[in-house]
This record gives sequence, structure tokens and C-alpha cells, in this order.
Amino acid sequence: MISLIGSLLGFASGVVPEIVGYFRKQQDHEFELQLYEAKAKYAKVMTENKLKELDLKAEIQELKSLYKHDQSLKTKNGFISALRASVRPVITYFFFFTFVGVEVSVIFSLVEPHIIDSIWNTNTQGLFAAVLSFWFGSRAMSKVMKGKS
Repeated sequence: MISLIGSLLGFASGVVPEIVGYFRKQQDHEFELQLYEAKAKYAKVMTENKLKELDLKAEIQELKSLYKHDQSLKTKNGFISALRASVRPVITYFFFFTFVGVEVSVIFSLVEPHIIDSIWNTNTQGLFAAVLSFWFGSRAMSKVMKGKS
């Protein structure tokens, strides 16, 4: 009987480390899987941040080139140079006076409502918003456009 118990204990003592090793390997594999998942999430976040950074750099470069272009128009002399420099302000004044005219017409009801709807439609309103945003908030407009896409 003692020899039978001794045999079983001897057998069990050889098997127990193998069973413990199996569970340890399983835990190691689960840990490695969690580690790879964490690395993948980190890489995804870093990629998104890098893309945002590149977008911001491109936007800054675009603004710098616009300002540089505007400055180059101011330094040149002559009628053509002055005409080229006045295009955006003239368009802005045109849209602003169109806006004021439509609003005054609506207030005083000088024209039929359907005429105002054909003149001041959603496309014209969008152009007016773009012109004003260019002068007073180009960054705000670009954020709105990014939010829609």
C-alpha cells in the first residue's frame, strides 16, 4: 500500500510541474496578446496624431504662402498690380452690399418674395459665408468643413 502511494506521489510530482507550466504558458500568451493589442492601439493613436500634425503643418504653410502672395502684390507698382490686389476686397464689398440690399428690400418689401428667394438662395448664402469667413475666420470655416466630412 505504501509503495502504491509512493508511486502515485512520484507520478504526481512529475506531472504537477508540467500542468503548472501549461497554465503559465497560457498566461504568458494572454499577456503577449494584450501587449500586442495595446501596441496596436498606441500605433493607431500615434498615426492619427501624426496625420493631424501634418494637416496643421499644411494649413500653416498654405496661410504663409497666402500672406506672402498678398505682401508681394503690395510691393509692386502699377495699375495691374493694384487691380490684382483689389480683387478679393471688391468681391467682398459686392457680396456685402448684395446682402445689405436684400435685407433692406425684405424690410421695406420693395420686391416680391420669390424674387428675393431667387437672388438670395442657399448657394449665394454659402458664397457670402465663405467670403466673410475668409476675411474674419478662415480657420473657423476650415474647422466647419472638416466636421462635415
